[in-house]
Amino acid sequence: VKPGESFSLYLYDSNGQRISDVTYTVADPTICEVTDGYVKATAYGTTTVTITYYTLTFECIVRVN
Repeated sequence: VKPGESFSLYLYDSNGQRISDVTYTVADPTICEVTDGYVKATAYGTTTVTITYYTLTFECIVRVN
């Protein structure tokens, strides 16, 4: 993505329903920010967004260039 662009990042259950009780953590919050699954690129670079759902974790690499 480019600075200023955004995208949605959600988890879904096996029935296709969005899982809402997750926690988002950004490794480098100067590169992007996440609000309720909405990721906004703020600066050039690469970082990881980690989504935690109980004891499970999922990672998404975000590249802003």
